[in-house]
Amino acid sequence: MATENQANGGLVIDTSLIVQSIKYYAIIGLGLGLLGVILLLQFGAGEEGGGLISGILSMVILAFAVLSGPVIAAFIGYATAETGTGTLRERVGNSAIANAVGFAVFGIIVAGILFIGLALLTNGGGAGAGAGGGEGSAGPLGIAELITLIVLMMVPNAVVGGGITFFLGRRGGASPR
Repeated sequence: MATENQANGGLVIDTSLIVQSIKYYAIIGLGLGLLGVILLLQFGAGEEGGGLISGILSMVILAFAVLSGPVIAAFIGYATAETGTGTLRERVGNSAIANAVGFAVFGIIVAGILFIGLALLTNGGGAGAGAGGGEGSAGPLGIAELITLIVLMMVPNAVVGGGITFFLGRRGGASPR
């Protein structure tokens, strides 16, 4: 059952499809974040230089999360191609919105879980765990740059999710025929 909102005579926003897609991204983000914390615990804790290893492993996990975004968008575009309401144009628009916002939620969840896991590891991991350095720095990005980066990373996911919906909608649906 779709909840629709007309936006100034243009695109009909299918909020139930968007919320459903965001839930998929949130669950995948939760799983990837927890997997990252488990990897941090197994490979980066309690050793000499463990803070450095944990930091590098966190960056690898974040890079994987960012690079997996378009693949997730393809799966979500496929899964929701037949469930949206409206014309093909409206379904493509809703898929693009859902995948863009979903990716932002996904990224925030993964980064948040990794941040908490890394903080627990480096603060509670013993004398050698804090050897990674970088204490007191505000980070490499300011808030404006971070928001810009997130918005820019949302674009490829919107294109992939909307594109998959477009091509599947043109051929008559997601199931192979």
